[in-house]
Amino acid sequence: MIEEAIKTTLRNNLALMTLLGVGRNGAVDLLDVAQDTRAPYLTFNMGDGQRMGRGNLCNTGELGLLAQQILIMPWAETAPEVKAINDAARAALLASLASTAGASVQSIQWTGYRPWAREPGTNLLTRGQVFTVQHIE
Repeated sequence: MIEEAIKTTLRNNLALMTLLGVGRNGAVDLLDVAQDTRAPYLTFNMGDGQRMGRGNLCNTGELGLLAQQILIMPWAETAPEVKAINDAARAALLASLASTAGASVQSIQWTGYRPWAREPGTNLLTRGQVFTVQHIE
């Protein structure tokens, strides 16, 4: 659910989509880049969510706030393009609180640039900017 909210937020941002190519909704996705994908392209990955505090024990439908990390990775031909896409994605996420597909985003904080994980095929370290998203599902 939160994945769709993040994807919708990014796809609805005009400045970001102008950099990626207006009308290219497929240029933002929760996938790794395939070899034949045309740059520029923006992917994101979601980490495991952690409950913040105790949920409502009287109502199991209200489990409380969930904190989840997301990694944003732009793919582009040049470093200035990567920086511009990074800046636009950060501005898009920090400026909006999305509510779609049953997920209600309460806050988004930029954590910084960090490594995420090693790619299974190449053992290369995936790096990008990390955000912490607090939301209710």
